[in-house]
Amino acid sequence: MTSQFFSELDHIRKELLTMGALVEQATRLAISAITDRRLDLVTTVINGDRKIDAYENDIDHECHRILALYQPVAQDLRLIITVLKVNKELERMGDHAKSIARCAEAICAHASLSAEPTLNHMADQVLAMVKSALDATVRNDAELAASVRQADDAVDANCDKVFADVQEAMSKGGDVISAGVSMITVARNLERIGDLATNIAKDVIFLVKGTTVRHGGISAKTLDT
Repeated sequence: MTSQFFSELDHIRKELLTMGALVEQATRLAISAITDRRLDLVTTVINGDRKIDAYENDIDHECHRILALYQPVAQDLRLIITVLKVNKELERMGDHAKSIARCAEAICAHASLSAEPTLNHMADQVLAMVKSALDATVRNDAELAASVRQADDAVDANCDKVFADVQEAMSKGGDVISAGVSMITVARNLERIGDLATNIAKDVIFLVKGTTVRHGGISAKTLDT
């Protein structure tokens, strides 16, 4: 491969990391809009999603152009495939961050809700997963990626607890229905961001080891035997 090819590969990696930083920031701001009662951040998150979408389009276009022009193989091909996958996961994370931000107004109408401590802890866990997934992508670190996969169970458990806490609060009556539904929506979106961070971790493992670990690494061929 030519030096131009490697220069273009390096460029799309940098673009992906910039996009990742935007997604991480959007997620943090969306959560802060709720935990810090900062409704002014909602518009920032919603408007910022257009930039994330623009990066997705640009990276997707560049990857397909490089595939057509250079026809890379082996590790270089795995890198392009990984970038395409991570690119899509990041764009979807941005959408979930936007959905979280849109729930802020209903939640902030209440001084506090019983499910908030669990939701806040869940948010911290998810942010840590996103950061580690992005760090693993930067470093090609399969071990760090594996730790992201392991962290997902705790996030799922806290999501279930938020649901249970909200249901209990609703059963007691009072004006908590709108806020409760919004908290469940936030928890679901946080869970999905955690799932997407896990997907990125799996993509990193594929890049580094050439091994597919999604869905336990099953294939149609193994199911037919």
